[in-house]
Amino acid sequence: MLYLFNSGYRRLYATNVLNTLFLPEGYVNDYRYRSEGQNVYIEPKTRAKLKSLIDHLAVIIYVDRFASGGYGYIPLRLGTVLATYEDSGMVFISLKLGKFLSVKDFSIFKDNLIKVASELPKLTDSNPKATNDGFYAIHSENIVFGENFIFGETAWGRTVDALHVTKDFEATETSNTIFIRSDIYKGSTLEGEVVSPILQNKVSRIPLNRGSLYELRLSYRYPNQLRDPAALCQVEVKSGENCIIATETTIPIDTHTNTIRIPFASKKYCEDNDCTITFSYTANDVKVTNLSVPSVGLSLRINEPASYWLQVIVALIIFAFSGVFLGIDYAKIDPLTFDAIWDNVTFPKILAGFAQAGSLFWFFRLGGKKVL
Repeated sequence: MLYLFNSGYRRLYATNVLNTLFLPEGYVNDYRYRSEGQNVYIEPKTRAKLKSLIDHLAVIIYVDRFASGGYGYIPLRLGTVLATYEDSGMVFISLKLGKFLSVKDFSIFKDNLIKVASELPKLTDSNPKATNDGFYAIHSENIVFGENFIFGETAWGRTVDALHVTKDFEATETSNTIFIRSDIYKGSTLEGEVVSPILQNKVSRIPLNRGSLYELRLSYRYPNQLRDPAALCQVEVKSGENCIIATETTIPIDTHTNTIRIPFASKKYCEDNDCTITFSYTANDVKVTNLSVPSVGLSLRINEPASYWLQVIVALIIFAFSGVFLGIDYAKIDPLTFDAIWDNVTFPKILAGFAQAGSLFWFFRLGGKKVL
């Protein structure tokens, strides 16, 4: 298993923790670690075999530098290694995100983790701000099994409960965090099926059908409400030109925990196939100068449904044979029966009919409404 540690020491790191908790299962997220220079954060033997770790199981773990008694470790999520590369002294690891992960007993998890990854990040020189504190990417044996582990939505909630009391994410008068996760469902009912992301050239997209109804569900925790019941934030949801949101696009975050259901529809006629749902967060209290939120949106791929292509094929066949039968000189056929007409349908005529239909389809793609 590949153990990927992520602290909140810098804002960029904290944001990636929130991105990890936000994205749907099957989406891709990137993690980077310094591989050259004074402080190296990927274990050398792990770096040497990175290419062989493709499709290996990984776990993302938050490092609480300021926990009492030394560093604390909060598991966030499972993943699968999709790609790795190095650039400018950094190693980049792309993970296909899996199920959310938590534990019943964090001390047991910490003890087992130290046994298999002894060079993991740990308190150095009694200074939680020390940057030469160990390796943040380590390949070792798998400990993610047994009764101590929790998976799925329950794990997400337990993870947030553990995170919001850490120094990196605690709610104060000037600093707040919104923990939020997203999913897209088919239809607009509670029984709808989750739409799983697809990968195209190792890029995540959520596939939608043109002219169809969907529902975006955002489940959030806003711990500042526990400190100040009057605290209020909002998230603005924008969908681009190829989707239409059926409700207000500015959603209030006015309670500690809630799930927001946002119905939307993909347009039937689109100029292109791509669309992105973006999220903008603001705090109503001017004293809040640091609002920690996810930085990612959801990329969509709008496709024609399977029934559309069946209709296209049937229409082209009808058009082709219509051209074949229109080219027959019926005045020379006697008697005028179907068998007699069919005897005048030759292979070159059929070929010419399909060539004509294909040319029309080609022109349709180049100059008319795009269908691909």
